[in-house]
Amino acid sequence: MQISCKPDFYRLAGRGLLGNVPRTWPVPEFLRLLPGSGLFGVRYMNSSNGNFAAFLTFEQARREVLRKMSEGVPAEMMLVSEAIPPEWTVYQAEVMRSENYLDVLGGYSELSLRHAIQSGVLHPKRGLEALLGLRRHLDAPGMAWLEELWSMYPDSVVELSVYDRPVGIYGWRTVIWEVRNY
Repeated sequence: MQISCKPDFYRLAGRGLLGNVPRTWPVPEFLRLLPGSGLFGVRYMNSSNGNFAAFLTFEQARREVLRKMSEGVPAEMMLVSEAIPPEWTVYQAEVMRSENYLDVLGGYSELSLRHAIQSGVLHPKRGLEALLGLRRHLDAPGMAWLEELWSMYPDSVVELSVYDRPVGIYGWRTVIWEVRNY
């Protein structure tokens, strides 16, 4: 199987089928929530370049959603999700399997995973060294789920982060940010 576009990823992740992901709300549901604590991000699903507003308070996220809607962005093209503070990060990686190898670009950075990859602060590992690094950093349910993703989506790239505390819909330390073939 393949995940060929962002909306497919969001649809599967929103149903809990891709492992532990940040808690996410469709815009109409978010707008009905009572104001809460924590940080939020607003993601525009029609954008594959990571276009989003992050680390917003509840009220800031609400204003951002309403602003984008007033500019003509349909509510169904946005998602609001929990934003996990970068200082909680202990490891992040982009994981790929090839016919003969496991390739991991991983390490520690308080940059977002996308920016850490672009800036070159993550380190490439291959084969057994890559697998041992993943097993050393991921919590048990995160590692088990990554192996399940490999069986379901063997040619996909998986982006993940590990935090120093439980986060996401399942309350694990490992969060799956993306499973993709695009």
